[in-house]
Amino acid sequence: MRIGCARAWRAIISSEAIFGIIGTSGGLGLYIYVNRAYGNLTKVMVGVILIILISVIIDKFFVALEKFTIKKWGMSYEKK
Repeated sequence: MRIGCARAWRAIISSEAIFGIIGTSGGLGLYIYVNRAYGNLTKVMVGVILIILISVIIDKFFVALEKFTIKKWGMSYEKK
């Protein structure tokens, strides 16, 4: 699930950047693309850091879910 979510997240950011250029509504990918085109490196880095933070939050959620699932189904490696 974690790998699938990571790949989906990359696809969302990429497609949003590509299709955001065509339309008027855009998000983080378009924000990075436009600021890169204008040479505003500070805003590009802010966009990249936001993507990293969102990715870390999602990953922490999956780590917690994995720990809960392992504990629930008794698949822990801990000795009892």
